[in-house]
Amino acid sequence: MNTVLAELGKRLAERWVTLLVLPGLLHVLALLAAVILGHHFPHGVEPLTGRIESAAAYLDGRPATTVLVLLGALLAAAAAGLLAQAVAGLVERSWTEPWARRPLRWLGDALAQRRADAWDRAHTDFLRARDAEGVAHLPGEMDDLAERRNRIGLARPVMPTRIGDRMRAVQNRVWRQYGLDLASAWPRLWLIVDDGTRQTVGAARRGFDTATTLTAWGALYAALASLCWPAAGIGTVIAVMGVRRGRRAAAVLADTVEAVVDLHHLDLARAVGLLADDEPYTSMVGRRITEQLRKGT
Repeated sequence: MNTVLAELGKRLAERWVTLLVLPGLLHVLALLAAVILGHHFPHGVEPLTGRIESAAAYLDGRPATTVLVLLGALLAAAAAGLLAQAVAGLVERSWTEPWARRPLRWLGDALAQRRADAWDRAHTDFLRARDAEGVAHLPGEMDDLAERRNRIGLARPVMPTRIGDRMRAVQNRVWRQYGLDLASAWPRLWLIVDDGTRQTVGAARRGFDTATTLTAWGALYAALASLCWPAAGIGTVIAVMGVRRGRRAAAVLADTVEAVVDLHHLDLARAVGLLADDEPYTSMVGRRITEQLRKGT
């Protein structure tokens, strides 16, 4: 047990340094550079190199002061990393939850309605082509229409962001197919799946967390634009990269969660005692499971 705890502590220390301290230290250095350069010297390096030489000369022969400076830098880097984690939480909420506060609520509703209208048009074209009598469709035509609709959303958009719609689509698809409320079924599914499945889901979740953190760092770098305007471009590039990565990671996470339900919904039904071994699974069984798991709430 001591060996396991020591190894776990080592890995936590490694993740702390990798995820918080190193990116935080880079942000602290960028903050110092922005303060020194300012808006008047965004492209010049002379003020920056001059300050570095002065600091090096001052610390030369002062080991105690050097240790204190390094310790302060580490603490500042950790603080920046914790701030990034907090901002990442806000990023995740903005991606996956409705925007409740005005005027963001109006903007979120407008964005969702815009994509919903496009989805309705694409779905109408798909239904019209599918239901047309006596019309010979070219090979792949129906697939193209379905793909055009699915690129907008696997379900009718209702969330401000594409990522939120992709996450919500899993709940809708699981409910329609299996009659299961994913929010109440998922904790029970997690208890009956094997370790390999949990690791796969955990890896997908970490990919999504990495994307939210990257977007948060982009916002923090963009905030330095108030001190040195080129930071706005750097922060925007990082944030855009985070959003793009977030969309891919959200799709992977959603597909992984849905796959777990596809492969283990029978195990869940049997584990809660609502499906015999020789009984077929129907959506009515899923609704009975949902009613039991919700416990009347």
